[in-house]
Amino acid sequence: GYFEAGSFVTRLDVPASVDRAQGDMHPQGNPHVQVNPHNISLIAKAMAERMAQLDPEHAGDYARGGADFLARWESAIGEWEAKAEGLKGKRVIPHHKSWVYLEDWLQLPVFARQNRTIRLTPAGASFLPVVSRALDDLQASASRLVAHREPEILTISAPPSFAIRWLIPRMERFRAAVPGLDYRLTTTVELPDLSSGAIDVAIHWKDAGDDPDLRSELIARSDLVPVCSPRLIADEEITGPADLLKYPLIGHVGDPGLWSSWFEAALGYPVETPTGPQFGSDLFSVEAAANGQGICLLAREQVIGDLETGRLVIPIEKTLAQADRSYLVYPNAREHEKSIAAFRNWIFSEVAQDHRAATLTDQVVPITD
Repeated sequence: GYFEAGSFVTRLDVPASVDRAQGDMHPQGNPHVQVNPHNISLIAKAMAERMAQLDPEHAGDYARGGADFLARWESAIGEWEAKAEGLKGKRVIPHHKSWVYLEDWLQLPVFARQNRTIRLTPAGASFLPVVSRALDDLQASASRLVAHREPEILTISAPPSFAIRWLIPRMERFRAAVPGLDYRLTTTVELPDLSSGAIDVAIHWKDAGDDPDLRSELIARSDLVPVCSPRLIADEEITGPADLLKYPLIGHVGDPGLWSSWFEAALGYPVETPTGPQFGSDLFSVEAAANGQGICLLAREQVIGDLETGRLVIPIEKTLAQADRSYLVYPNAREHEKSIAAFRNWIFSEVAQDHRAATLTDQVVPITD
């Protein structure tokens, strides 16, 4: 009962020679004969005849069944060809040689793929000069558009509290200082991924200098002072650092040892500190303190407005020296990009001019081209 369907159609892509060096080959031609429906007609007719030979008793049934199928199949081919009329001459780039029979049925494609490469057919080659001229015109138009493109955008990441209380109020001055360079600001307490290019520069509270691909520069360092709502201590007199141990101490999840360090610096010896609410952002700590939930340690510069309005007070003037630090972080490989260099130079200049800022870093050398 052996029946080889492909032997009843005209094979395409039959190789002139076959060698092991050619890899996986089809020595008898392309096997995907089914994508040309006319091949199915030939195969169906041959199959009906073959079944009649194998089972002569039912030969009439096979003949009638085959004729019925072929009538319906040929009718369907007519419908398909009518629908495919608009596809004739369309340029296609097949990714595998599965479709050569379809291309033969619906006429030649402009491009053909061979051995993982694309080559132009003669028809495509004749069309190449027209395409080249069109691409040249497109490039010229694109060049004209570049001259009128939108302003360049620098994407900055910063902790929420730094962004809201320090950076955003000054960014209009940045735009004025660097015309043509706009900015996009995102906030996070974590150091973002600077390798993808989605973020250009980051302001972070930890030094990232241990990463060889990043440049980390200290912007400023500030003393930390205790702050709280005046209502929290209204009924108590604060006479020394130890008096703060009676109150909830608001901590920072990223630096849980701050209060221990403050008490040791203020008292001269370590003490066990009570637990209190902990937040991952100074912005939340400020609001918790202002609402009477405890005392938190913050840089004076972060809450200067709240101190001036009386929303917050400093219960005792004892500081943890230079414990709050801010770093500017960006990829080493992008140090001399104009947008990054402009922001770096501006922020150092802004910090230097701010009389309320923390103790400044040593001399900062501007980045130039």
